Amino acid sequence: MDRQPPNNKRQRETTVGDWPKMLGQFPGARPIPPLVQTSAVKWPDARLADTSCKTPASPGTNPEVEEFRKWRSDIDDSLAEINQKLNFLLSETQAFRAMEAHYKGLQERTPMGTTLGNSCHRLDLHHQTIIETVQKLDTTMKQVDDLTRDISQLKDGSEVTVSFRSSGHK
Repeated sequence: MDRQPPNNKRQRETTVGDWPKMLGQFPGARPIPPLVQTSAVKWPDARLADTSCKTPASPGTNPEVEEFRKWRSDIDDSLAEINQKLNFLLSETQAFRAMEAHYKGLQERTPMGTTLGNSCHRLDLHHQTIIETVQKLDTTMKQVDDLTRDISQLKDGSEVTVSFRSSGHK
């Protein structure tokens, strides 16, 4: 099927005009479905209907109307779920911003020239030292209580032997 293109302008214009202009006119062409499916549902007038209240279903209700109501209910549920997720994301973002501001504040310098983060680290070390000291004091107090009990049991005798046990702490 060797077709020679026309050489002059008039012949080209008439050839272009001969092309089919509707679907299905090409030989062997398949029908193309429309990109948008239109529904046969008759939409209610939005100016007359109140969208906040639902009318009870009557026994002779149109199935298309019921399908539309179900679709609308599903959309409402989806919107509520999306709103809930957006609120959660907003609260998480606000919490993150607060944490970010807190850590930014920790990087500021104190009047003594140290950063607040460094100061917090030193406070943590002091706190740990205090806890260790309290534990050592507790061990010492237990030893003193044991000695007091031993002394009260030996009070009848004139000779008292006192022994100290090492707790293993420096």
